[in-house]
Amino acid sequence: MEVPAPLGVAVRYVRYAWVSALTNLWRNRLMSLAAILSTAAMVAMLSGFLVLLHALHITIEALESRVNLIVYLRDDAAPGEVTALREKLLQNGNVVRVEYVSKEEALERLRRDMADRRDVLDAIPGNPLPASLEIWVRNPNALSGMAQQIRREPPVEDLDFNEPVVSRLLAITNLARGIGLLAIGGLVVVTLFVIMNTIRLAVYARREEIEIMKLVGATDWFVRWPFMFEGTLCGLAGATLAALAVSLAYGPAMQAFIGVLTFLPLRVDPWFLVKLNVGMLAIGAAVGAAGSYLAVRRFLNV
Repeated sequence: MEVPAPLGVAVRYVRYAWVSALTNLWRNRLMSLAAILSTAAMVAMLSGFLVLLHALHITIEALESRVNLIVYLRDDAAPGEVTALREKLLQNGNVVRVEYVSKEEALERLRRDMADRRDVLDAIPGNPLPASLEIWVRNPNALSGMAQQIRREPPVEDLDFNEPVVSRLLAITNLARGIGLLAIGGLVVVTLFVIMNTIRLAVYARREEIEIMKLVGATDWFVRWPFMFEGTLCGLAGATLAALAVSLAYGPAMQAFIGVLTFLPLRVDPWFLVKLNVGMLAIGAAVGAAGSYLAVRRFLNV
């Protein structure tokens, strides 16, 4: 079957562009290596910050999935007062669930948690633990105001809630995100600079060839595409190196992280690493192509 003329021309040009890109990479291999390593450093650091943010995110989710607020009740609180308080809490749109825990249930939980310290429990006379209401909410950030209202209720003795922990984690996450963006921004600039210089060397080495191509009617994009492919290859190579390094370190790092927080029900996204690597490959290719475009654009004065 005969290939249509326009399609055949396109195929030959794509082949020419890729061969030209590979040839230029080899001719300027030292600068190409610098571009690849710069891209690898940028992508690896970006991946590291994203893994850190992912770990903080799943930690916050785990904390939010636990009991958000515990209301300790007075020993002399009337059952009617406790029931009225529970019904009032359930009418709050932010409350998901309210569970009553009696003094006996609280003591049984303590015995399970301290099964290896029976001697300590046996030394405590009676049951000093209060009954309580355990409350789950949709938005833990609203716990502070909610706690102030509940504290004034007649049957309430004391409160315990983990809002400060969640707030600190959110603050750490925002700080890490800000530092990460600044660091990655600097690395992107450095990587673009290195890739632009790499492509400039290739453009300069082929300046006479490019001038002849322009004289015989070659368009700017005809000249530009081989260099775009070259930059994209540099970006992909660097991103691949970073993806391999992050993939090797991700498993042990997450296992160590989960091992430290065994008391939290952490749920790690099994597809996170795949999505991260795909995204990093795309970013590496985009940075490489952008650096090439800028270098050739300045040369062509377009």
